[in-house]
Amino acid sequence: MPFSRLLTEEELLRLLRKAEEKAERTANEKIQKKEVATQRRVVQEIEKTQKQKICKQKKEERERLKMEQQCIREEKQVEKKECKKRYIFWKGCLGTDHVVAVVLAALFSEIGVMLSLKSSQQTTFFQEVFFSFKIIAASGCLETCQVLSLDIFSFESAAGHE
Repeated sequence: MPFSRLLTEEELLRLLRKAEEKAERTANEKIQKKEVATQRRVVQEIEKTQKQKICKQKKEERERLKMEQQCIREEKQVEKKECKKRYIFWKGCLGTDHVVAVVLAALFSEIGVMLSLKSSQQTTFFQEVFFSFKIIAASGCLETCQVLSLDIFSFESAAGHE
């Protein structure tokens, strides 16, 4: 049998300290791993929350744009209906050819006033007159209105460049 010697008290204390240090390191590593995992979960939650906020903002922006486009479409529809009502009223009172004559008379009587307007106001004036011609064109006076719209565009571009 081999001889085994008894360890001294110092050697026992040294071995005990080594074992305690190893146990402490292992415990610290476990704590560090838990802290890293906790931090990782917190970061993931923050990223998730930020992504949700961005998605919500994008969705709200899309909804806002849809609402704006819907409002614009509705305004255009109302404008078209109003213009058509005015045309139908004048057509009922005067007949189609007379409506064209009334629009032309209004156009030529306002040319003097129109030339004193700013260019943005001139453009608005021509857009309104041209829209009236488009309604008249839809009711069957197409050839007359095509000629008139060409004249309006040439006059508008000439007036716009002055």
